[in-house]
Formats: sequence, C-alpha cells, structure tokens
Amino acid sequence: KAYSTECEDPPLTHPEWTDDCGSVSTEFSTFVTAGNPSAQIMYFITRYWVAEDECGNSDSRDETIIVKDTTPPSLSFYEGPFTFECDEVPIGDISDIPMEDTCSDITCSWSEEITPGSCPYNYTITRSYECVDEIGNSNTASYVLHIDDTTDPVIHDIDTSSVTYEYGSYGNAWTDI
Repeated sequence: KAYSTECEDPPLTHPEWTDDCGSVSTEFSTFVTAGNPSAQIMYFITRYWVAEDECGNSDSRDETIIVKDTTPPSLSFYEGPFTFECDEVPIGDISDIPMEDTCSDITCSWSEEITPGSCPYNYTITRSYECVDEIGNSNTASYVLHIDDTTDPVIHDIDTSSVTYEYGSYGNAWTDI
C-alpha cells in the first residue's frame, strides 16, 4: 500500500495478526530514504511488518508513505504606515513581513528599489521579500512606501520683532528709529 501526506509523518498503524492454531510473533521495521525535491517530495517512509506462527508460516505487509511539501512559505502583509515625511523613512529589515513555513526551514531575502519623484525628497521605495523552503517552494511579497516632502522650510535666527527704519535722515543709510 502506498499513499502520500503533506509535511508530516502519518501515525504508525498497528496491524493485527491472528492464527487459527497458535500464537503469532511479529517484527516491524521502518526505513526513511531521501526524496526528490524537483517533485516536491521531502522523503519516503517504508514500513514493513512480518508475522510468523509457531509452524513457520508467515505473512507480511508493507506501506510506503510519500511525504510531500507542495505548500510555499506564507508571508503576511506589511501592517505599517505607507506614507512618510522625508526625515521619517523607516529602515527596511527582513522582519518587516512575518513569514513561516509549516514543513521546513526557510531562507528569506529582501531588497528595495527607489523610484525618483518630482523632487529629490518625493519618491517611492518598493521593498520586495522572497522566501524559499527546503524543497524549493517559494513565495514573494512587496509593498510600496511613499516619501513626500510636505513640510515648509523654517527660517531660523532672524529677529522677527517689529522695527521701524527711516532712510536718508542721517545720510544715505537705513537708521533704526
């Protein structure tokens, strides 16, 4: 008997053996062999049972279980804000997007691409993430941040108190009155 399962070993079955004339002794063995990643097969499990009665009559059963991984890693959506002022741009990190795989370890990478806008401080950042599990299933996600300079400049170190000046009273210069 052969069947397949996704990501995990199925429970061990225990066949029952009977004999009309006496007791039955049993042996059990299991073998795990490498799979075929290009076919999304993680590994094979072969289970083998042998039963023998007191007169040497025997019977055997075996099963082969194909343990597959057909599900790519899951990546959650970015949950942060999407629009920032030019001085508040968050630094990207691999942990910006939660990711996991139910079958095996994953390897993840990320990159970002900056697209210029109408001025040096108006632009977009596209951050892309990719995760690959041990069998080669992959998944990607990306999000776009909008960087907008919407803050007016601030003039510093200028005396803004009200002062009145007069021109020409004391020569050709402005004079504080």
